[in-house]
Amino acid sequence: RGLIGRTRLSMPSSIESKLGYDCEAVRPLWTSINTRLSCLDFLRSHWEIKPLLSEPGASWSEPLLSLPNVSTMVSMWPFRFMKNHATAVIQKPGSGFLADERWPRGLDVPHDIVNVAVSEQRTLVLHNLEVYWPPITRFIKHVVRYFHAYTQVNLYLSPAGLDVATAPHQE
Repeated sequence: RGLIGRTRLSMPSSIESKLGYDCEAVRPLWTSINTRLSCLDFLRSHWEIKPLLSEPGASWSEPLLSLPNVSTMVSMWPFRFMKNHATAVIQKPGSGFLADERWPRGLDVPHDIVNVAVSEQRTLVLHNLEVYWPPITRFIKHVVRYFHAYTQVNLYLSPAGLDVATAPHQE
């Protein structure tokens, strides 16, 4: 009864003092909305309560993954279209997640897929980047430790100028 109105993560954890390094690593995710929120204040006032539109900026996000890194990553791992692990999908713009049938299930993803997606005005989706790109892996370890939550990273890369690249959704 005393927990009504609280989330499981809004209460101090017994290991809170050991999570300072993780807290500072994830803090840029919300400082664009409120620079004064401490990690604990964020958990109490925002986490599992309100949606978060995170805009930490290019200087923060580019070391995690930049556009040239996408082609490098695809060439380093056996990405395949619509198969488990290293999954890729090419979506038709504004289709509500419909895959472009020209890229059948199980086909190897070509190394130039970024250029193909952009030139054909398609959205490239890559799943589980936390497994395949070391800078994202390192960051996600902080996210998982601090928030005590499973975290998967997906990339939606769309060419500029599309009216609707992919359907609004929550992951």
